[in-house]
Amino acid sequence: MDQAGSGAPPPDDVVRHIIDWRRAGLPADADAWTDLDIVAAEARVWRSVGLGPEEARAQRAAGGAALPAGVEVGWGAVGSNRDDVRYGVVDPPGTRGSTAQERLHEPPSP
Repeated sequence: MDQAGSGAPPPDDVVRHIIDWRRAGLPADADAWTDLDIVAAEARVWRSVGLGPEEARAQRAAGGAALPAGVEVGWGAVGSNRDDVRYGVVDPPGTRGSTAQERLHEPPSP
């Protein structure tokens, strides 16, 4: 049952959003990141360089982009949404989620 109590399932985009954040291993931080218009894939990049929502908030307030300034990473996309981008980052130790686990088993990039 949804929060409104109607019994209707949540819309597909809401379900996908929740799944993306769980795959990224960041469900507890999802609200902080989404308030900054940063999707799960982009939040993984911030975390990979030891930065969090506070640093992202400062950058965004100054008119900065969704990725940390000065960070260059490889990427690939399977669709046209920002959520469809996969960045070649290493997740910090202890990150849970299927995306982080998949990256652990991929060969290192040259």
